[in-house]
Amino acid sequence: MIVLIKNLPANTKESELRDLVVSSLKIGFIFPFWGGKIKKIGLFSVKELKSGRFIYYGILFFNSRKAGLRLIKKLNGKRFKRMVIEVREFIIRSRKNDRRLAQKNLSPDILERRKGERRRDVWADVSDEKRMQTSSSIFDRENVYLPRRTRDN
Repeated sequence: MIVLIKNLPANTKESELRDLVVSSLKIGFIFPFWGGKIKKIGLFSVKELKSGRFIYYGILFFNSRKAGLRLIKKLNGKRFKRMVIEVREFIIRSRKNDRRLAQKNLSPDILERRKGERRRDVWADVSDEKRMQTSSSIFDRENVYLPRRTRDN
């Protein structure tokens, strides 16, 4: 089983991550790993495109699924060096099942239309008087003061 740990501090070392995992998998003195061993540990980082900040990950390879699920249950949402970490199972995706590969290439006209803001302001073409009338209550329409605006040209 492969376990992914997200939101690690930047100065985390593999030995510190190993100590965290081993201590969380221990049940007692008799069963130190509860039927599973760590095959491999790795650390990597990914840069977010929008914010430009780095997110640090740890990846763990276990020889048993039971140990991986126990680690997820014990460590998910816990603090490690003042950071709340997320722990989940890493799923390897097959390129054969990727729906994006079967898509047709979109024409430049469609791509150009999508670059702008999709949401529009509903009230952009409505005058202030109508806006006040529609937003006020039905019972208060007689008592609403609607200022008349005149153009000074």
